[in-house]
Amino acid sequence: SKGPQRKALRRYAKDRYDQNIRYTDDHIGQLLERMGPEATVIIYSDHGESFWEPANKTLGHGRSLLEAELAIPFILRAPGLKPARVKAPVSLVDIVPTLNELYGLPSPTPDSPFAFDGQSLVALARGEDIEEAMGRPIAFGRTLFDDEGWGVVLNHNKWITRSGKEQLFDLKRDPREQQDLSRSRSASLTSYHAALSEGLNMPVAKL
Repeated sequence: SKGPQRKALRRYAKDRYDQNIRYTDDHIGQLLERMGPEATVIIYSDHGESFWEPANKTLGHGRSLLEAELAIPFILRAPGLKPARVKAPVSLVDIVPTLNELYGLPSPTPDSPFAFDGQSLVALARGEDIEEAMGRPIAFGRTLFDDEGWGVVLNHNKWITRSGKEQLFDLKRDPREQQDLSRSRSASLTSYHAALSEGLNMPVAKL
């Protein structure tokens, strides 16, 4: 029947993905060992992957703005940083300012055309400024396929606007994004418009 076949195919896809994760992990371990403890290393991915989660029910990436596709590995190792796991949203645009601070390089002024969009994560990696990081709007958007959409993460809440529809999730209580809070909190959704503008560092049209 289609049910057992579908289940077997999904299991096979997940197992192959796990196999590739294990292969990559083994080789990254060898690479770090050869580089030595004084090397600064940042390991990251450009996207996540959906495996038929209840929130989006698809396989692959580039179609949704949900955590299965947006959440990525982001690992920073540098001399002077102790091993820790920091639960705060960050962005790939933070990589360059982070490296700048680690290497003691001068940063462009905020009014410079070369100013960074991101922020250094060095203090955050040391366990500092975590509350400040939670209040920083992290913007995202523009999927590879389907309708264009945008969103922002702010204080554990994740707001998405797409095709005239808004969604709101509490990532702390609902990390798998199964409960859309947009209707119950419709009066407060307008605050995320300003947060999106701040996160993108540019004005956005009224949504």
